Amino acid sequence: MDIYIPKSVFVDTNVMLDDILIREGTESAKKILELGVRKQIRICLSALSVVNISYITRKVLSREKLYELFAKYIRHFVIFNNYGMDVYECIQSDNPDFEDAMQLRCATIEHVDAIVTNNKKHFAPYTDTPVYTPDELLAKLRGESPTP
Repeated sequence: MDIYIPKSVFVDTNVMLDDILIREGTESAKKILELGVRKQIRICLSALSVVNISYITRKVLSREKLYELFAKYIRHFVIFNNYGMDVYECIQSDNPDFEDAMQLRCATIEHVDAIVTNNKKHFAPYTDTPVYTPDELLAKLRGESPTP
């Protein structure tokens, strides 16, 4: 049985937040992020995600705790930039969520092998890149057929 191993996986902001804020889905998110820390898969984020995580967590995490988490994870990941032209492209997009459109644009430009998100409806219809929830990606990595 072949086991699917993507070379690069773009991680949506919400997956990082699941782990950082210990939300529903935190275990699956943590497993995926740990695969990146151990260099078993190449985890990619947009710089926009890092900014959004900082903004969203500012009232529940100290700066020191947030930076500790960034040091634990982000230094092991590839951070992609968003550029001015991306804004114009996303304004023209049919995607109903501008932030997701920006992340998808970044993932598309960088030609990642897969996208992992908890919000497939803002990604899957707008790309040919495979889009998985954290649980689906973990199942694929184990060689199982993910359940939609």
